[in-house]
Amino acid sequence: MNNSDTENIKLYLSGFSGKTYYFVIYQGENCITISQGSIPENGRIMIDVSRKCSNYQGMGRLFVYDQACVVVGLDVYISGNNCSIHCKSLQPSKNDIIYRDAKENERLNELSQIHSSIVNRYLAMQMAVSAFSKDDKNYSIFNTERIRQQKKYQSFQIQLEKNNDYVSKFLQIDNVSREQGTQLLECENDKARNNVACITDHMDWNVLYTSGRWMAVIDLWIRLHTTILKDQKHFNSDYKKISLKLESKLYNSFRKRTLYNLKNYQLGNEKWYKALPKNKPNK
Repeated sequence: MNNSDTENIKLYLSGFSGKTYYFVIYQGENCITISQGSIPENGRIMIDVSRKCSNYQGMGRLFVYDQACVVVGLDVYISGNNCSIHCKSLQPSKNDIIYRDAKENERLNELSQIHSSIVNRYLAMQMAVSAFSKDDKNYSIFNTERIRQQKKYQSFQIQLEKNNDYVSKFLQIDNVSREQGTQLLECENDKARNNVACITDHMDWNVLYTSGRWMAVIDLWIRLHTTILKDQKHFNSDYKKISLKLESKLYNSFRKRTLYNLKNYQLGNEKWYKALPKNKPNK
């Protein structure tokens, strides 16, 4: 994008006139408000991202409040190009949102719906399986479909990895932040290992930094290590792996959040944070 260009997002929210909105972007643990105010009667809002953060590429989020309650929380990918988003419904779902000149957001919407469809069907089959004994004829029907959805989910995750673009990487991050790694697993230890491996070995930390999930993912990574895996050597090794991937700004934020979490939320694990190096590890 040319530095002289502005990054404008036009929002058309005709069903929400009079309500309060905030549009924010993310840089690590920092949430930066780009625009806020009352939605006018015609519902039209112009968001100029470059006014506070030039050449930003990453996620933004629109919040619409009715008094103290959030009635809309919409993730928006900011590519650096102008785009518009239309929503008239008072109770918007992903199907109610129209994107114009925003192919990446359309794609994110589509991929999110595919993901949700697989997970929801898997969970439904999981509940159905638990309702029958293995001797019941219905058990094998639901269990076969449950396994099919597990394989479908894994294939979907492989495709996201192959896509190698921002929205696919963001969706992977969003999944992991909700403890849904590259596989749908049921054993707590298996799930923890899969999620920790996703965060340590496969996550794009530059995308994570602008995703709005920075603290959630780091906190999850620490919690899985300290409460389920409980292997300090594994934790130290992963900490070094991640640190080596990060430039100074990201490393300082990562270290700060790790120390804060270990000191304040993982009581009894003082030796874990005391063992962390004071400076960025070398190869």
